Amino acid sequence: KREDKVGKVVSFATLTLLAIFNAYNCRHPYRSFLRGRVWRSWPLHLAVLFCIGALAFAVYVPWVNTQVFHHTTMNWDEWLFAVAALIVFVVVSEIYKFGKNQLRKIVRRIKESKAAVQA
Repeated sequence: KREDKVGKVVSFATLTLLAIFNAYNCRHPYRSFLRGRVWRSWPLHLAVLFCIGALAFAVYVPWVNTQVFHHTTMNWDEWLFAVAALIVFVVVSEIYKFGKNQLRKIVRRIKESKAAVQA
């Protein structure tokens, strides 16, 4: 059925995009990927572009998408869903890192105040 193949390709593209862009997120455990030196890492950008090209190849080359992956091509609204999921992932991961940084600061202040009391 067409609906099953569309579901397969949308989930495949969404999960692949999330995995690709998680590489930017994993560069530093605390620092936001929107700031810092991540934009200077050209090998990472080349790898991401290569993976996006491989995703497009898997989705749009007729024999590959029907015989190998058993799905169909994607329309613009299906790509929109995949990109929206990617944006939600990036926002949630940035909020997580922000909270993680705030918790680190609180723990550091508690440790410093305990050290000051003991001294």
